[in-house]
Amino acid sequence: MSSSSSSSSSSGSQYIIQDFPNDYVNPRRIPKADFIEDVEAFVTKKTTDPTDVTSIVRDHQQKLQNYMYFEMRLNESKEQLKVKLPEIKKTIEALKFLQQSFNPEDETEALKEVDSHFKLDETVFVDATIPKTDKVALWLGCNVMVEYTLDEALQLLEKNKQIADQRLEELNEDIAYLKDQKTTTEVNISRIHNYGVKKRNEKKNENK
Repeated sequence: MSSSSSSSSSSGSQYIIQDFPNDYVNPRRIPKADFIEDVEAFVTKKTTDPTDVTSIVRDHQQKLQNYMYFEMRLNESKEQLKVKLPEIKKTIEALKFLQQSFNPEDETEALKEVDSHFKLDETVFVDATIPKTDKVALWLGCNVMVEYTLDEALQLLEKNKQIADQRLEELNEDIAYLKDQKTTTEVNISRIHNYGVKKRNEKKNENK
């Protein structure tokens, strides 16, 4: 991501802050909102009556709604990942503890059992003794539980954590990019609307 840089219109007013370089292409194919440099030329291409920009504004408002909806969905996915990642990390820590307890480098330090305190639900915790084992069962979702060796389970969870971390980075990038596109679209809407108001006022003055 590039450092922020501002641009200005021919009148010198500040209109947008770019957080992404101009040649950036979103890997997830989120469409770019191009800033309208020349509003007059843009409106002229879209309509023969520059005093009525209602349909042009409506089209851009629809684009803005699409960006907002997509942003909402990505934020929901991000929140789900923020819940999932700590659970994966805790499970990895628990498996490493079992591995170190039952299969330490010094075999004379291996334990035959481990006392545990774990959660059944949000308000119920129980004590348990875990006998020496080299296998664990992991919930994979959809009511599916699969048995793995400790090594296999750790490899799977480390891979899942890596995928989740990468996905979280992608979500943060996409959400930031969407915010930028929303800003650009909002500025476009404002400039098109203001141009329409200007043209209507000019027409009124001509008819006086």
